[in-house]
Amino acid sequence: PYHHIGTHRQSLEPLMPARRSVTLDPEGPYAVVHMRYREGDRSAEHDRWGASPLPVIDTLSEDERNRATLIHIFPTGLLTLLPDHVEFYRMFPEGPGRIHVEKLICVPPEVAARPALEAEVAEIVRGFLTIRDEDITICKAVQEGLGSRFADPGRLCHLQKAIWQLAAYVAGIRTLRPGHVVDGRIFRVDS
Repeated sequence: PYHHIGTHRQSLEPLMPARRSVTLDPEGPYAVVHMRYREGDRSAEHDRWGASPLPVIDTLSEDERNRATLIHIFPTGLLTLLPDHVEFYRMFPEGPGRIHVEKLICVPPEVAARPALEAEVAEIVRGFLTIRDEDITICKAVQEGLGSRFADPGRLCHLQKAIWQLAAYVAGIRTLRPGHVVDGRIFRVDS
């Protein structure tokens, strides 16, 4: 988590307003964020940007059909659960300023057998690239701001709770030593 959904003003914010997102309080090194679709508006049911060409998974509850869920497994794991598919990100840090990302799109077996699947997934990828391009702009601006001599760490808003959780995780691992107790668990290094 490096920003909240509201920074995606052209792509996600109109579909999933940041104010409707809910970040849970997990008991582990991860964050869970439910991003609810605009009231009465599911991407899978409309013919416009953000609309998935795939069918909604019919075993989902009404609540699950009306949201996307991001699961950030610290430090680099990311899953996105959507009403019609799952996105799994594989991240490979290549150095302090570079990371290689692979995104896998997972669908139920009956969807994988659809003749139009390749074109449908290509449409999902086009949407992802729009979001990714916004991410690049956002991340570059944040990095430039943090590099300024005027940068001063400020408070984060409630929409940035997942960022608080990641910061707490990073602060914890920076000071951990084998044998330390964290949240009732003993940190150890297996050899």
